[in-house]
Amino acid sequence: MKKIYLSIALAATITMGLNAQNKMIAPLSEDESAALLLPKKAVSLNSVQQQKGSNPVVSPQACDTLASLWAGGNSHNGNMFDLVNTSSVTIQVIGFSQCFATLQADTFFIYYKSGTFVGSEATPGAWTLAGSAFVAPAATFPSTTNIPITLTVSIPSSGTYGFYLTNSIAGSNNAYTNGTNQGGVISQKNGLQVMEGKGNAYPFGATFGVAPASRKWNGIVNYCSALVLGINQLSVNLNTSVFPNPASSEVNVTIASNITLNNATVKMIDMSGRLVSQMQNVNNNSILVNTSDIKSGIYMLQVENNGSLIVNKKVSIQ
Repeated sequence: MKKIYLSIALAATITMGLNAQNKMIAPLSEDESAALLLPKKAVSLNSVQQQKGSNPVVSPQACDTLASLWAGGNSHNGNMFDLVNTSSVTIQVIGFSQCFATLQADTFFIYYKSGTFVGSEATPGAWTLAGSAFVAPAATFPSTTNIPITLTVSIPSSGTYGFYLTNSIAGSNNAYTNGTNQGGVISQKNGLQVMEGKGNAYPFGATFGVAPASRKWNGIVNYCSALVLGINQLSVNLNTSVFPNPASSEVNVTIASNITLNNATVKMIDMSGRLVSQMQNVNNNSILVNTSDIKSGIYMLQVENNGSLIVNKKVSIQ
């Protein structure tokens, strides 16, 4: 990987050029302005783990969303923060939505690590790259844009995982809020907590918000847990299948023959928790779900039968 060195003048020029290109002549955020005054250091990402590893897949469970603080006020390339599982069961993080400070399209990266991010802010080898995707923000703060990167990060009971959500170029900034209690809880729901963290320049560069000061990430966590069930029971049958995946115009759902469907409901839910498609009164164990009118992205396909969630599969629509 080439080592890239940007002078203070060049960085400022690029930032102004990008803003002009997007007809957004906006002042730099506090942290972005501060970053231009810091020496640039080259960071080799060769040591960053590229594989997702062997994270155990959580048994099919109901999914929910957890919003952090949406107050804006500051921004930079990236944000490092912890997610803490205070529940008695594993929680699986499956995706994020991000608040953006500008409409500049750019490549977005999600990294994660077991344990807190604190102490690993400038250590690429401590992190796993979950994935990257080119993202064009739909709107600026306080709206959020779904990040089309699929995650399967399982946080065990009483566990902590650090996350680093970042863009790669100046002028394409993630919104966050200045805080005063690094490591404190921003928001929580059903045993999952979003903690106050730090701003972090790409890649694994200068940090902003020296403890006890902090930077509060602005966005939404998408996760699955048995604690968020909105139904009475949860039954899982390993012989149930969903294919093809990824899909384009349709998805086939095959329910094991030992399960009798009784006016079951089939739902497609996006990563923000919005219901985008629904079939009701389903009694056939071979189900064809039409996805031709659903936008490309990651969705949860759920089948509820007699008060039980018997299918909860992550499906990619292309």
